Amino acid sequence: MPGPGSIYDTEMLKDLDGWDEETLTEDMEIAFRMFENGAKLRNSTNAYVETPSPETLKGLFRQRMRWYAGYIENSISYLKLWFNPKFGNLGMIVIPFNLVWTLLISFMGAHLLYRIFDSLIQFYQTYQLAGFIDLGFSFTIQSISTFHLFYGLLAVGGIGLLYLSIRTAEEKLKLWERKVNYASFLLLYGPLYAAMWLAAVVAIIRGEKNLW
Repeated sequence: MPGPGSIYDTEMLKDLDGWDEETLTEDMEIAFRMFENGAKLRNSTNAYVETPSPETLKGLFRQRMRWYAGYIENSISYLKLWFNPKFGNLGMIVIPFNLVWTLLISFMGAHLLYRIFDSLIQFYQTYQLAGFIDLGFSFTIQSISTFHLFYGLLAVGGIGLLYLSIRTAEEKLKLWERKVNYASFLLLYGPLYAAMWLAAVVAIIRGEKNLW
């Protein structure tokens, strides 16, 4: 449950010895622990909560790294929830799906970086051999790969997510007034999101704890 918008059963929280101060995402850890011990998780979709956001890109990156690394850490710590019908949708759908999504996003992010690096090397080799760089673009059916289709699917999903978020927030769709915001979300947030997940996975593998 998101920390700023959560209300807890005080007696149960005390019975479970309170917050885990060693975890990266204490709100997620206590939600998992309470759920494991029979608590019910309820959500109000029309609740409004204000929370401060990082003012810099570096701050945002560090915050999301901590969130995602904390999610991975807690998912591993609570393996007993996985595919366990006793824990309902959380165990059967949410946690397994997010693991697959994490691996997929990390792989696609790493693949995108590889393709960019490989293209730069090819440009350099072409320049060394021919003395010029051909920036011409050609598109054929044969050039479409599985990755192009997947990126296209992500683009469609991003547009759908943007539309749903606007509808859920009860905002009006203002294509012209917010064209920069919408375009930035569709073009920049995807690669940034993948980079954040990839950085979180690397941090977990390296055993980093200082992600605040």
